[in-house]
Amino acid sequence: MSTLDNIQIIYEVLKKAGNIDAQKALTDLKEQNLKLREENLAFKEQIKELEEKLKIKEQLEFDGRMYWLKNGDTKEGPYCHLCYERDNKLIHLLDASDGFYKCSACDVLYDIRKTGDTFQGFSLE
Repeated sequence: MSTLDNIQIIYEVLKKAGNIDAQKALTDLKEQNLKLREENLAFKEQIKELEEKLKIKEQLEFDGRMYWLKNGDTKEGPYCHLCYERDNKLIHLLDASDGFYKCSACDVLYDIRKTGDTFQGFSLE
């Protein structure tokens, strides 16, 4: 039996006994219980979201120009570093051909052609 069920049973007993003050106190208690349940659900959802963000952050790898999601021996991506660092959003980069990737959200163009030991990333803005 839930707390609300028990409150309702006590309320009915007090109603039969004619104790209006106790009935009002139980009604207030019931409302407080409902508010606490709603608040608890909101906290649980917030915890779930934060756990998901933490899991993603632990799997993210920055290679100096873009992000990759690691899952064991596999990598997923690449993702735009600007969108992740600015907006906390993982946006897949699109293959724009000839060694370029483009972010569809912020329009940054990444040149992934190797130049020496570094890669170049730049924006068309």
